[in-house]
Amino acid sequence: MTDMLVWDMEIPLLASGDILGGVLKAFLGALLIMGGLMTVIFGSQGDWHDILPILGMLALVTGGLLGVAALVMGLVFRNRLRVRYSLGSESIRFELTDTTARTTNRLVFWLGLLAGRPQAMGAGLVAQSQETVTMTWEGAFVAVYDPNRFLVTLKNRWRNLLVVHCTPTNYASVANLIERQLAAHGTVKRYMGKKSPLPGLLGLTVLTVASCVPAFLLSEEYDVHLLLPICLLCFCLATVWLFPLFGYVNLGLIALHVGSVFIDAFSKHRSYFNPSDIYERWTVYDGDDWALLVLAGLGFAWLIYFSVGALRGRFRSALSGDMDDMGE
Repeated sequence: MTDMLVWDMEIPLLASGDILGGVLKAFLGALLIMGGLMTVIFGSQGDWHDILPILGMLALVTGGLLGVAALVMGLVFRNRLRVRYSLGSESIRFELTDTTARTTNRLVFWLGLLAGRPQAMGAGLVAQSQETVTMTWEGAFVAVYDPNRFLVTLKNRWRNLLVVHCTPTNYASVANLIERQLAAHGTVKRYMGKKSPLPGLLGLTVLTVASCVPAFLLSEEYDVHLLLPICLLCFCLATVWLFPLFGYVNLGLIALHVGSVFIDAFSKHRSYFNPSDIYERWTVYDGDDWALLVLAGLGFAWLIYFSVGALRGRFRSALSGDMDDMGE
């Protein structure tokens, strides 16, 4: 039996539960993230009555986009996605060969750039990064075999890393070769020695959001631009789930917060009661003002510790962990 298998597939999009499930999870994840951000932003400003209408609007928009995505898969892609798999003694490789899909990914990025929409740019870049996926047997994952649907799913401790679509004629050969390579390289043994990172990631997410909430309160009380805490929250969450290098951005944003507070604290004001008196704003802080500064300082202290830890490798992002499990 050969130790190298290469085959092309046309994956049915609307009939594939894995693809539809992935699209649904992506849209629901985006809805949860945006809903959470809006809740934090409006809640910190005291506009609790606006949260439910905003969440309802986001749900409607998400449902509409999901319907558009189904139409695109059915009409533009003709319910087919062309891919290629290469399976050998060192790795398994997935490659998107569908020219329509590759062109669409690039078009989304450039349209987002021209329109000034970072969400579209990010979606285009993420899609392009998934056009080629390589997993080596030096990683830590297992295979789940589904002979009824001719699928082999490679997964780590918390999610599916790659779904291998086979033909009815080559499924047995593919499954046998994957099983032999997993055993030969000890891939499953490394998988068994790992715990799911999901509880830790969720805990970091909750702690990060809680630490960012005082920053939103600063924007109202100390003339800090609202864009700063929004960016801080987004980049801190990106540090948890995507790239540790965003820790540098977090440190810069915290410095801007502190600088803004200092500028406001030492700003000169004319007394309302005695126009001839000039005072610095910090001299009239009350107990609530100082308590908010202390609370914000504690939040920033944790975010600094987390960001530096992410940069030094003490905290692993979800994506970095997945790359390790894939043997990259």
